Amino acid sequence: MPQEPMNKTPLSYAELAFDATGTPRSTQHNDVYFSRGQGVAESRYVFLQHNFLPAKWHTLKADSTWVIAETGFGTGLNFFTAATDFLQHAPAHTQLHYVSFEKYPLHASDLTTIASHWPEFESISQATAAHYPELIPGLHRLQLHPRITLDLIFGDVLDTLPDWAAAHENMVDSWFLDGFAPSKNPTMWQPVVYQSVFKSLKAQGTLATFTATGHVRRGLEAAGLNIKKVRGFGYKRDMLCGTKPTLATPAPRLPKSIAIIGGGIAAASVATELRDFNGPLTLVWGAKSPADGASGNPQGAIYPLLQANWTLLSQLNTHAFCFSRTFYQQHVPHQVHWTGVELLERSAEDKIRQKKIIQRQLYPTSIVQAKAHSLLMPTAGWLNPLAVVSELFQQLIQYRETRGLPTQIIKDQPVKSLERIASQWHIETNSGSYQATNVVLCVGHSLGLAEQAVTATHIHSRALAQANLPIRPVRGQISLLQAGALENLQHVVCEKGYVLPPQQGVLCTGATFDQNDHSANIKESDNAANINKLNSMMHTNFQASDLLGCRASVRATTPDHIPIQGPLVRASACGKETVSCPGLSVILGLGSRGFTTAPWLAHAVACNILGKPLPFGERIAKATGTRRFIQRAQARTNE
Repeated sequence: MPQEPMNKTPLSYAELAFDATGTPRSTQHNDVYFSRGQGVAESRYVFLQHNFLPAKWHTLKADSTWVIAETGFGTGLNFFTAATDFLQHAPAHTQLHYVSFEKYPLHASDLTTIASHWPEFESISQATAAHYPELIPGLHRLQLHPRITLDLIFGDVLDTLPDWAAAHENMVDSWFLDGFAPSKNPTMWQPVVYQSVFKSLKAQGTLATFTATGHVRRGLEAAGLNIKKVRGFGYKRDMLCGTKPTLATPAPRLPKSIAIIGGGIAAASVATELRDFNGPLTLVWGAKSPADGASGNPQGAIYPLLQANWTLLSQLNTHAFCFSRTFYQQHVPHQVHWTGVELLERSAEDKIRQKKIIQRQLYPTSIVQAKAHSLLMPTAGWLNPLAVVSELFQQLIQYRETRGLPTQIIKDQPVKSLERIASQWHIETNSGSYQATNVVLCVGHSLGLAEQAVTATHIHSRALAQANLPIRPVRGQISLLQAGALENLQHVVCEKGYVLPPQQGVLCTGATFDQNDHSANIKESDNAANINKLNSMMHTNFQASDLLGCRASVRATTPDHIPIQGPLVRASACGKETVSCPGLSVILGLGSRGFTTAPWLAHAVACNILGKPLPFGERIAKATGTRRFIQRAQARTNE
């Protein structure tokens, strides 16, 4: 996992000046965001009309998604216009996915002030302001309406767009090439932008831009686009529009049926993200009830891993945390408690690291704040893992039953084998056989079916072994104590161990960390270790006599401490290439932060299966993908 800093300076908000009419101007670029008094008309003329919208929306098929990408979110005007017109003109049961890149986002208050000039967009602009993200680099996914998704990608477009386009080839239907004029913002209008536009556009996809500057036209044409000059809006003589002139690529093969193997938070999150899938959905649990493994502890903390530099790992953890907060608030709000998480200084080195985190202002104050000898994450918190997983599954089953969507739950049936025959995956358990075109494996630390099913007759089951996924078991034990001196503890506290706010007089603390241990047996020595860590951390005097109970489970970890998600690939017969396993996806190796990362990773897996935009770009897709371990093994072989 790359750990070099991704940016040397934090993001900053746009600096605005308003004229007498209330039209905003960027002081960074000395340019207006839209034509005075004609912003809506200009947006519709330049970007909708010259992308043949809304005419193209009239022909959309049910359950299809129209993807628009844009440089320069600015005031949100293009988005407000497109979203409003889409809801008015596109058939029901279609969706708009709008992706916008912005280096200098507006303050939420400025966005609201400017949007007040367009009362016709009140509904969508208010929803945008209500969900507007913090100033954190990367992709923020906002579900603003059942049919409208907005991806705001904060950062320099020369970096963020190529990264996004590499993971979204042939995905965009319409491109809005906006932003400040080339003369005012020359650094944006570069070949890498034009090449990314071409890569991400679908065959015969269209684009439009307000500018007709010669080097922009030549750059777009050099990237492979067919470009023509047409009459501009208002006093602007010309503008450009164009198409991607390549032959259509085969449409992604969408699932006809899906099976999810596993009963923990990863499986529950995937099932929730696929709740509207209109084909058969099968849940396969190896136990009688869900959350029998590492997801079954009585309490678990939710918070991001903070770093002194903004790296890919920082971005992954922060966005996973932000997404998970929204996910839990939407589905199980009464099961989560956002009372804060405090990170105590663990050592002199950790004190220096914590100081750098604050001084470098890499995170907004909603994520982290400085205290005398610790860091406080005020919007983090904790939940009841067993209750959350159980309720997510219950809600999923009720949701689909109410809508008449076919759903099957297979309980207490460990998977013996998984074999690809023709276009179906065949799942064999102790008690039966089941089929699905797509399978998602969320099987924790053991990859049990891989160990049981690698035989000459189950060649596709062997794919798991050939994928070289180095899932490592790490046993952990928690201890439950009489709350005693900590009965009024209100937030999670972490140091070398952790302690959570007591529930009904019971304090949960832990946890031990035993690498390569598959056992879930209880160890009295672990209880003693947990009590000692708690006393050292909280300056208390708990004794073995305070012990009320304990629980041991086995986490699934990876050597690079990064979860695994996405389509499974395996090594080819020659070992020098990778081969895809059609319809087979995984979420594995969540470690001790599964409840923080699982919802986000599950969303990504669901998007991939359904052919929708991912919630991140190529760098995170590669860092979390299954191919990385094969590539590392191949690199070692070639050394």
